[in-house]
Amino acid sequence: MASDMFEILRMERDLALALASARTSADAIEALVRCVGSMAGVDACAGFVTCADDALKIVAHRGLSKDLVAKGVLPLSAWSELWVHDEGLRALATFAVHRNEHVTALLAVGSRQLDEWPADTTSTLLAVTALVEGPLGRLDTAERVAQNEANLRRLVDALSDCVSVLDETGHVEYFNEAGLRLLGYGLDELLGTSALALHAPDRRTEVAAIVTNILQGTASVSTVPLVTKQGDEVPCESRVTRGEWNGHPALFVVTRDLTERLQAKAALSATEQELRQTEERHRQLFVRASDAMLVVDPVTNRILEANDAAVHLYGYSLDQLCELPVTHLSTASTENAFPTTGSAATAYHQRQDGTIFAAEVTLSTVSLRGRTVVFQAIRDVSDRIRAQAALELRNRDLEEALATIKTLRGLLPICSHCKKIRDDHGYWQGVEEYVMAHSSAAFSHGICPDCASRYYGDLLPQRPQRGG
Repeated sequence: MASDMFEILRMERDLALALASARTSADAIEALVRCVGSMAGVDACAGFVTCADDALKIVAHRGLSKDLVAKGVLPLSAWSELWVHDEGLRALATFAVHRNEHVTALLAVGSRQLDEWPADTTSTLLAVTALVEGPLGRLDTAERVAQNEANLRRLVDALSDCVSVLDETGHVEYFNEAGLRLLGYGLDELLGTSALALHAPDRRTEVAAIVTNILQGTASVSTVPLVTKQGDEVPCESRVTRGEWNGHPALFVVTRDLTERLQAKAALSATEQELRQTEERHRQLFVRASDAMLVVDPVTNRILEANDAAVHLYGYSLDQLCELPVTHLSTASTENAFPTTGSAATAYHQRQDGTIFAAEVTLSTVSLRGRTVVFQAIRDVSDRIRAQAALELRNRDLEEALATIKTLRGLLPICSHCKKIRDDHGYWQGVEEYVMAHSSAAFSHGICPDCASRYYGDLLPQRPQRGG
């Protein structure tokens, strides 16, 4: 009995030493399986960890076939059946390892020699299993913490913002990938470096004061630029909060690069400035235009703006025009008062004094300061219409005059004997007939002295001879 007791104490001592040096929960389970596997009567043993849906996965084993171990993750009932049928084990016992009232691991022990385990063996197995609960809980917690930290690091490294961790003296303990890319450093170059060294020398006192104010709650953000390894300044905003890193107090700094934001803001400002300048140029053109210009609300037909030429053309003051519907200026019905958008037409408009004038109106729809309006250009074309009418009248008179004028031009084919003229149709006409047909000339008949002498000489008195 004494020897048995001594053996149990030795086994518990060896297990305790192995657990003290274990770095992971798997190491602790392996130490337990190694300890139990050396007990008399134990032909097979395995340590399991619990998985989802109460399934079990083998972490360490002794005396089991490779085929059984390769089964993967199974519920306890399936494992028990396999142990009996496939491994030929007769005595089978399981011992649970608890943490916060939940089973986190399981020890299974089997024998091919015994049909059941003796009570003292069962007591020993319970005792050594209980030894594992404390260390296994601590190791599991440490693993979860390490896993969470690893997940946190991966998450932080995936962020586009710069994230750094400083100790209480302001020296770098961690920098994420985005921060390293932004500043152009390697992590080894920054570890242990004062965070103030990442700012321009003349701004470091300012940064220290801002960080103090942030931690005291009197400030929320620092906008002092960072300085890259190449010496370039990076506009940024940094927020600082207290926390714990690797078990000791630390400062967490989240820094956002403002370069793109400032560039976008500058581009927007330049665009807005250009827009204002364009609007001012257009306004000057509007105000100084020689034609009357109106800006009209397309929904109410109210005049919103008018230039000096419109005031002069219609005889209203600017304030009076801006109180009128635009249709008030036309003598036509409301639906025919103005042409459709994009076209030009002539209509008759009325001045304040009642005089009517011909107006050429052009409309276009534009967006003005985010509002859709109708832009109207009106030109007094009364003089042009009168001039055009006078020109048309003169043209008609000229056409009528030309219609009464007939002229003879070009070469006339005339017979050398009878003196008849051939017309355009090939007919021969007498000179009198042809000339009267092709001109406004009329003939009166007489006789020249030569013909009178030739044909009627015997009837005429004799004329004295020249030189006689």
